[in-house]
Amino acid sequence: MDLKAVKATNLLTYLTEARKLNLKIEILASNLAKISNKTTSCYFFLARTPLNSFVSANLSVNKALTSLLLDKGNILINQACPVLTEVQALKQADKIGYPLVLKPITGKQGQKVFVKIKTRQELTSLLRTYKKELLQGRFVLSKHLQGKEYRLLVLDGKIIGAVKRTPAFVIGDGQNTIEYLTTKLNRQKEKKNKSLGLATFSPVKISPVLKTVLTKQNYSLTSIPKKGKKVFLSFTANRSQGGFTTALTNIKDRFHPLILKNCLKSLKALGLKFAAVDFIVKNPLKPFSLTNGMILELNASPGINLHHYPDAGKPQPVAKIVLEYIFGRN
Repeated sequence: MDLKAVKATNLLTYLTEARKLNLKIEILASNLAKISNKTTSCYFFLARTPLNSFVSANLSVNKALTSLLLDKGNILINQACPVLTEVQALKQADKIGYPLVLKPITGKQGQKVFVKIKTRQELTSLLRTYKKELLQGRFVLSKHLQGKEYRLLVLDGKIIGAVKRTPAFVIGDGQNTIEYLTTKLNRQKEKKNKSLGLATFSPVKISPVLKTVLTKQNYSLTSIPKKGKKVFLSFTANRSQGGFTTALTNIKDRFHPLILKNCLKSLKALGLKFAAVDFIVKNPLKPFSLTNGMILELNASPGINLHHYPDAGKPQPVAKIVLEYIFGRN
């Protein structure tokens, strides 16, 4: 099978780099491949690598268990509290304090993540909409935190990539509607994808979620924002939801040593060799404890394209680093 048969974009990046390193490639499906050399052979599935154990990877997927283990290790994490009923959720919400985040316990890519929930009425409406999933124990509640979001990519205790993550937004020009500006943004993303031959820049979907985000900012799709006014199209920074990434360099100069120490410690607590740490902090030059900063979650199957193809900043060739770690340098 040819590389064109691969539909998983992160896997495609690994395979493209593997070919440059003269590694043997066997494409088994559109989302599965085997990479090997004379001494080592392993599978890559979607964005997953063979570097993490089954148990560690599954622990990181479960936000409640991740919170439990990191809290036990005295690592600051935004606690994810499992909720099973509307009554329990409302009591937990009062305990945590508004605004809140309601999200799937094992979700990914920002799907069904509801942020900036400011009132009991708003939370009740969401709980009743997703009552079936709630009763099955599929949701957690956590505090909505203010600050800048970052991701560190770590391999065997070493930071190999770092990005700042920003929710999708448009800038008003005083003439066009938010819907027009969003469509224009999506066309720019599509143009980038065609140029790369890789669908890595996700569009912003015109959806009820988008309309809710706009309503919370006192806008609608037909609103015409003032020139220079930033309007967010999402409250989550996931690239899969249209978010932007800025690649960062000089990591030790950008973050307080205790932030880096906590991030590395969090992966060690779950036994993860290769993973991403997402965290939020108001001032990255100060410790979490002084700026209400916290780890948000860990990702044992991190997307690498946001490092290879950032919206801004110098690309970070992390696929090569991972492959050379597994197969050695030629």
